[in-house]
Amino acid sequence: MNREQFLKELRNRLKRLPPDDVNDALEYYEEYLDEAGPEKEAETISAWGTPAQVASQILADYVVKQGNGTPTAKKGLSTAWAVALAICASPVAVPLAAAAVCVMIALVVAVAAVILSIGACAAALAAGGVVCVIAGLSVTFQSFPTMLFFVGIGLLCAGAGIALFLFTVWLGKKGFFWIAKLFSKILPRRKKLCLRREKS
Repeated sequence: MNREQFLKELRNRLKRLPPDDVNDALEYYEEYLDEAGPEKEAETISAWGTPAQVASQILADYVVKQGNGTPTAKKGLSTAWAVALAICASPVAVPLAAAAVCVMIALVVAVAAVILSIGACAAALAAGGVVCVIAGLSVTFQSFPTMLFFVGIGLLCAGAGIALFLFTVWLGKKGFFWIAKLFSKILPRRKKLCLRREKS
């Protein structure tokens, strides 16, 4: 495989990444090949491996870089998607890659289901608290102790619902990053190649 074929296939495998990241990666490998020179071009490309292997490493590095910023649910989903791309780009058997992606999708769905369930509980607690407070206020002139009881229970439920909602937001920000980092560890890690010209 020559220089043009290698760079073209690598660009094609990285097309899901932001354009700036793709250009940076290609510039890195182009400079490496320029430094190696035409006489060592084939040897250098062979040492890197296939474009699929190189793309897998770049995507894995992208996952790690994405995980270092401020976590958000949207960013977590993007990171999880990048992990899926890295798994598919890695030089493993197709059934193994498909199984890994299926497991990752199942984990994402499970985390999303847990987050939605906790969020639903938070909303139910808050709504129940409001109902209890209204019910308590409606019996103020009939039974003052009953009013205090219902208002107290209502405020307690509303407070618990708000606290649970805040926990749901935090879990949504962190959950997908945990999955992405877990799967980024199974990707093949390649050390950066350092090409030194032999002294004559």
